[in-house]
Amino acid sequence: MSQFKMNAMTRERAGKGVARTLRREGRTPAVIYGGEAQPTLISLNSKDINLEYYKGHMMTNICSLKVDDKEQKVIARDVSLHPVTDVVEHVDFLRVTEKTRVTVPVPINVVNFEDSPAEKAGAVISYATHEVMIECRATLIPDEITIDLSKVEVGTTIYSDDLKLPERTNLGQNAAGLNLLSVDMPRKMAEPVEDEEGDVDAAGDVPSEHGSDGDEAEGEKSE
Repeated sequence: MSQFKMNAMTRERAGKGVARTLRREGRTPAVIYGGEAQPTLISLNSKDINLEYYKGHMMTNICSLKVDDKEQKVIARDVSLHPVTDVVEHVDFLRVTEKTRVTVPVPINVVNFEDSPAEKAGAVISYATHEVMIECRATLIPDEITIDLSKVEVGTTIYSDDLKLPERTNLGQNAAGLNLLSVDMPRKMAEPVEDEEGDVDAAGDVPSEHGSDGDEAEGEKSE
């Protein structure tokens, strides 16, 4: 699994006033909890935490967090954003050990579809979702779950129960039996329909006797 690094500083107090002061100074309040230790109040460089958050990996990758020269492994479990600007305002980190288990969303990666009978017949993939919730050790979160479609036929639907998950990894709660994607022939575009006199347009509408835009009828109403 991927990891990233960040630096943090401890802070002695909590509260809205303290948080506002930190943000004015370019710092973002956060907390580390879990394990056998007491929660630790920290602050992070606001530019750094926003950059990492919008890379899209913070909730699934381990962070090697250096707090006052002491390094520890954590994973972000909750991120609060400003309701207007979407700037990160607070982060909850969970301490990670070899025994820590978490439930996280992991991307789905489809491979070898171009070799399948379905693709050769002209079928396409329709995704119901691009990720699946799994439960695993925090230190063993996979970067993605691969789905091999090399033998897929037209009309096939892939469910979460069909996935080959890594060792010691399970589907997350309420993730069993979910439709992930289907392989079907593309729908044809609707063709224009005409009556015997050819007066019906592509949208299936019959032109008005007074013109297609009905200007005369509108004039009568206004009079």
